[in-house]
Amino acid sequence: ATNRLRFVSASGDSSACVISYNGTYTVQLNGSKYVTFRKIGITSTSQYALYFIGTSPSEDSIANCLITAPSGATGSYVGIYGGTTGVITNLTIYNNAIVNGYYGIQWNGNCCTQADIINFIGNTFTNQYQYGFYSYYAGGIYFNNNTITSNTTVTNFYGASINYTPSNGRALQCNNN
Repeated sequence: ATNRLRFVSASGDSSACVISYNGTYTVQLNGSKYVTFRKIGITSTSQYALYFIGTSPSEDSIANCLITAPSGATGSYVGIYGGTTGVITNLTIYNNAIVNGYYGIQWNGNCCTQADIINFIGNTFTNQYQYGFYSYYAGGIYFNNNTITSNTTVTNFYGASINYTPSNGRALQCNNN
């Protein structure tokens, strides 16, 4: 289907329209296609706020949202998590405030099926415990114009850790962060 499913705050204020849940994940997108969240708050009080999983999500966008994960030293405290079994195409995470978590964004691919294009552009990462952005076996990443503010209580904080990018022609771009 090419009809886009949109979740948009009527007030235009992501702090006034909040989806919150105390479970494994607040919002799970499993193999989703053509889904947009705009100006929505997504808050987890337990583990993952926004969870991409499944086979080949594509054409999804998360824009102007307030993504809040729990604070602390637990690796499953994640603002946005991606772990898929297929090739991701044209996913855009744009202009969001990503607050707390062990990871702001954790994106895990695998050695054989990596992303074609994932755009992480203009996001603000605040108060993560260990990593603002972490990727593993993820190619086709455009990580541009993001602002990362560390949690000053941790001595080994990583703003962005991009690991095992492919050598098969899929681009990696990291500018103006």
